[in-house]
Amino acid sequence: MKRLHINGARGVTLLGFSLVAVVFGVAFNSPLAVIPPAPAGLVALDALIPLQWWGLVWYLAAAFLFVGAFRQDQSKSMALFAGLLAVWAISYAGATLTAPTPRLTSLFGMQTVIFGGLLTSCLGVARLLNAPPVDISALRKRVHATEGEQDHGTGT
Repeated sequence: MKRLHINGARGVTLLGFSLVAVVFGVAFNSPLAVIPPAPAGLVALDALIPLQWWGLVWYLAAAFLFVGAFRQDQSKSMALFAGLLAVWAISYAGATLTAPTPRLTSLFGMQTVIFGGLLTSCLGVARLLNAPPVDISALRKRVHATEGEQDHGTGT
């Protein structure tokens, strides 16, 4: 039976992002969620799709990220997560521009920066390359073969 293992540095990051997505899912779709009413910065999103449904989408993104952490091909694992981050950053940016008070403007601006920062991190991680898998026994054979050739070439 093949042992399950996290695939590289990107896999570890995908696990971390999956925890973030679960937290957002819990915030909007769980017994702990206090919705309705929608938080002020998310009124536009709630009008588009109820926040409880957004919570389910966050759970789905978490599942994609979790599974992707263990796969060799991780290229599509972050797509849903990145899309959600972009949509929420845009929602908060719009709320920042239309906020009725300076306190809400700074709060929504901070949320925009947080979601934008997570999105930037996600896009950066998507560009990372994991080291290719290494067959240790084949590598050892190659090293021993090279050492043997060097020994014969020197006359020892």
